[in-house]
Amino acid sequence: MGAAIVAVIHRKERDIVDELRYVGALSPTTARSIQELGIDEDVGFRRLRSREVVREAAPGHYYLDEGVWTGVRRTRRHVGLVMLVVVLILLGVSLGLFNFR
Repeated sequence: MGAAIVAVIHRKERDIVDELRYVGALSPTTARSIQELGIDEDVGFRRLRSREVVREAAPGHYYLDEGVWTGVRRTRRHVGLVMLVVVLILLGVSLGLFNFR
């Protein structure tokens, strides 16, 4: 259940990023208001704001920081890869494929 919730939140974040790109809100000078963006200030938006992927150029006007977004995505991929390796090792240990004596 938790993984599904995380997937939904990540999807909302990608949708927000896509919308910021679509309207060209990619710098402080091209920042747009929430109304112009047509997005809600939901959990996805708040997470992007807290990670500084979405930055506020002026009160109520936001833009996408592509560099930070790239870093967030890279970190997520690395964490996912580490989790996969841990699961595979645990599976191998439980099946007796590894002997740590």
